[in-house]
Amino acid sequence: FKSALIFCVADTPSPLLTAARRLLALEALAQEADELQLEDDLRQQLQQRIQRVSSELKESVWRVYRHVCLLEADGTLRRIDLGLTHSSAAESLPAMILDRLEQVDLVARRVSPEVLVRNWPPAKPEWTVRDLRDAFFASPRLPRLRQTDTLRETIAEGVRKGRFAYAVRGTRGDDFQRFEWAEHRRPKEAAQPLQAHDVEFSDHAVLLTREAAQQWYAETTGTAGPAVSNVGGEATETDAPPPPTPAPPMPQPPPTGEPTATFKAFRWSGIVPSTKWMNFYNGVLARFINRPGCSLKLRVEVEVQAESGLTSHELEAVRSTLLDFNLPDQIETVSADDQPPSEPSPSGTSDRSS
Repeated sequence: FKSALIFCVADTPSPLLTAARRLLALEALAQEADELQLEDDLRQQLQQRIQRVSSELKESVWRVYRHVCLLEADGTLRRIDLGLTHSSAAESLPAMILDRLEQVDLVARRVSPEVLVRNWPPAKPEWTVRDLRDAFFASPRLPRLRQTDTLRETIAEGVRKGRFAYAVRGTRGDDFQRFEWAEHRRPKEAAQPLQAHDVEFSDHAVLLTREAAQQWYAETTGTAGPAVSNVGGEATETDAPPPPTPAPPMPQPPPTGEPTATFKAFRWSGIVPSTKWMNFYNGVLARFINRPGCSLKLRVEVEVQAESGLTSHELEAVRSTLLDFNLPDQIETVSADDQPPSEPSPSGTSDRSS
């Protein structure tokens, strides 16, 4: 959760240390007032000086800790100079820092559903609500939220607008016991649409893309669902075109009496072009991801070559993303003077098995 870390860095410690030493000396003197037999007026003056130096020490903290460092989206560290500040600027130093970061859009009180749609993980038709919440702490590409509970309002709004669907899996995990989608709910239904307090931050609660929701709805009800138009951002039902007339069934060959063959597992290896990865994922892998009792293992080999060269910041961003997915971050690099590795054979002999 590196994106949730905000470091406050001192400009120079000298004023802070000087004020601290003065306060410690005065407090030590006050503790020895009886031994020194100080008169009442001197005791009163001593207490007044302690209060004044204590106030100076507090202001020194505000003046000295004027730099804020946080992670940028490209993996670099960004430093922000807060300028001259004082204790009357906010109720506390952390509150003042968050207010400043909110002014420059580095911290937000809430986000719109469009932020979730734009930052949806690629090749992932389902996004658990728990992983979504954690992403706002882990990925610097997402805004930093002051209160993560506002994500409940964002999710409910996105479902009502038809940007995505919200579903909760049953205890077996193979089907949805609750399914909320604006294109699925007709205006005449009495049931109340999804509210913020209904959203769960758990692995059983998931968000589905419009395509995944449409597919699940079609497979469950046997219909493509009502046609929907977005007017002013809200999903409204329109008249759906009549379903096409089904073609007459094709004659089936007579059964041969032989049972259908079943297999325990299969493996494949080959080279998938980067532009075809989504098609490969949807056509080959997606059908096995949520299948009960089915395990899917991927062995991935990545090779990136750039004529202009790769910067250390780019490689650090790759390592940071690998760590986000709890994957090893060791990367084998090739310097500009070395020969690049040979191209893998297109015959499919490379170790990319699934």
